[in-house]
Amino acid sequence: MKKEKQNRRRRGRGEGGIYQRGDGRWVGCVSLGCSVEGKRKRRVVYGATKQEVATKLRKLYDAASLPRELARITLESYLTRWLDLVKPTVEFGTYRPYKHHVNNHIVPIIGTLKLVELKRFHVEELYAALTKKAVSAAMQRKIGTTLTIALGAAVDKEMIAFNPASRVRKPKAAKPEIHPLDPDQVAAFLSEAKEDRFYAFYVMAVDTGMRPGELFALRWSDIDFDAGRVTVKRSVAPNEWGQLEAKDVKTQKGRRQIRLSAFTLAALQDHRKKMLAEGHAAAPVFCNTAGHYIHLKDLHRHSFKPILKRAGLADVRLYDLRHTCATLLLLAGENVKVVSERLGHSTTVMTLDVYSHVLEGMQEQAASKMEKILTHRPRKAAHA
Repeated sequence: MKKEKQNRRRRGRGEGGIYQRGDGRWVGCVSLGCSVEGKRKRRVVYGATKQEVATKLRKLYDAASLPRELARITLESYLTRWLDLVKPTVEFGTYRPYKHHVNNHIVPIIGTLKLVELKRFHVEELYAALTKKAVSAAMQRKIGTTLTIALGAAVDKEMIAFNPASRVRKPKAAKPEIHPLDPDQVAAFLSEAKEDRFYAFYVMAVDTGMRPGELFALRWSDIDFDAGRVTVKRSVAPNEWGQLEAKDVKTQKGRRQIRLSAFTLAALQDHRKKMLAEGHAAAPVFCNTAGHYIHLKDLHRHSFKPILKRAGLADVRLYDLRHTCATLLLLAGENVKVVSERLGHSTTVMTLDVYSHVLEGMQEQAASKMEKILTHRPRKAAHA
């Protein structure tokens, strides 16, 4: 009897009583306290193995231990509260897609589920429903990321034990296509842009690879003509009222110094003379006629698209000038780390991933160079 007691394992918290029936099935029961009438509440569960029953009993115990208010919270009510709490902590450009993902995609599909009852298969059902609604895989990944972040906060607050969204593989999205210009197309574009108010803007975009928002935020104090460089500090984006405002770049890598070509410096000098003549000495480097920040859609409609049309070029995006800078530098043999720093990427891995198509072409060039090296025959030494 003593030996039997030593071998008997003490039941874990929430396991209740577990035993095996004669037919091989395992049975477990657990006491969940008393009802308001004073009657004891007991639950019985069944399973093929002892471990399965123990797991079910622990879940019952944990659910019964939750405060009544928490047990009633739906995913919709939680996400609504999460949006309110996260809003002051992130940029509006980050909050806006969070809110769109929650209100337009997550809540309409699984918002009525209880937060504490959310499981992995519910997240899988969300992706299936989004696919049925013809939501792109790229957008589904963004929606899934928002849900994962939101539920991660619930785990941190000990509202749920684990994050079901983090355990579901997101839909695989194809890489977005980029359409960089080749050297001849760059020459044609800049030739047509020569008389445009924003000629220096386009020259600088191709030379530096800066993002449009970073170019819009530039001040003359950010440009050092003597040293031939520009310092990227800020980026312009609309706030929640639709007004444009400049804010510090988000990352340390984003805050960077970029060397400028002599061609770009000359274009900037000419542009500065024109802006001084207009009385915009204190305005952003690239401003509208009133001296204010430029709206991207206005630049597209009144400047960029007409130049493309006059040059006979395809209808590319303004952002493709950034891709043009990176692509041309890589094709010219520039080191990936240098290109990555110029673009303000967080890592060279990101640069390699975005411009893998360029590197594939460079592999052919590398193979050709290696062929010449391997087939090279040394010159015969001249005899004295």
